[in-house]
Amino acid sequence: MCDVSEMTDRFVPIETLKAHQIVGLPPNVIFQATSNIRYYKLELFRLLIGTSSFKCIISDEIIVQRENYSKLPNTYNKNIKPKIGRYIGIDTKKMGKELTNNNNRGFYDEILKEYYSYFFETKKENHTTAFIHIYRILERIAICLPLVYAACSNDYKGVYNDFKKYILDDKTGELKVIQKFVSSFIDASILQSTVDIEIQPLQSNFHENHFNAIARFNLHESNTPFSQITFKYEKVLEFIIKVRNAYFHALTGSNNSFKADDIVYSQDFFKMINPLCCSWMSYLIIQVMKLELK
Repeated sequence: MCDVSEMTDRFVPIETLKAHQIVGLPPNVIFQATSNIRYYKLELFRLLIGTSSFKCIISDEIIVQRENYSKLPNTYNKNIKPKIGRYIGIDTKKMGKELTNNNNRGFYDEILKEYYSYFFETKKENHTTAFIHIYRILERIAICLPLVYAACSNDYKGVYNDFKKYILDDKTGELKVIQKFVSSFIDASILQSTVDIEIQPLQSNFHENHFNAIARFNLHESNTPFSQITFKYEKVLEFIIKVRNAYFHALTGSNNSFKADDIVYSQDFFKMINPLCCSWMSYLIIQVMKLELK
């Protein structure tokens, strides 16, 4: 919760439910233009289940977000269910109560802003910039998400002790922590399930360069040369990290860095991979948020 008058936020939520749809809904789950109060956790939840729109106060543009990331693969909401809690099988009143408390407010505030920026840049076809926000989300959840999970667990001490050895080990980076966390938190059947990246044809067959750039990490499960690459979900976070390091740490002479010919059209390259990266991280965040609702 925060007073809007004290903020300089670039994005604000816009209610997309019709007047007849909000009848009977708890007031705190509805975005009201006249309200000075914002609940970051609720905003993030509604954004990630595809029941939200938001406005950039600088350009006055409104972005509609209809992808529901509570499922794998994510689905598109053609019609929004007014009783929003049903998207994850919970009573909407209970959902409103739990998502409008102040628990972990600072964490959800930062994540929400990064997501707003990601969806905004994606809408503007600035996919390279959008990826930067994807990675910033990953860095922010690397330590915080496991701790939020531990705090919500029925076995807080046991869960925390499982992660403490990674968190306190100087040899283990923050991103390794969340990889360990995901492997112990998410069901193995989900981690082992697969998802495809479709390689879109480009002029002069430059899409072949992009295919090779993705395949070079040897993280994929299978591929159809120059048209499709299949990943297991358990490899997606590592893939994000490796792409970030290879593209943004272009060390001269390093075999691990992308060269100019590897990523010919960065917008097209990141347009291909961003949806998968966003989908997986959003799913993980929603699973932890669901624990807070119990």
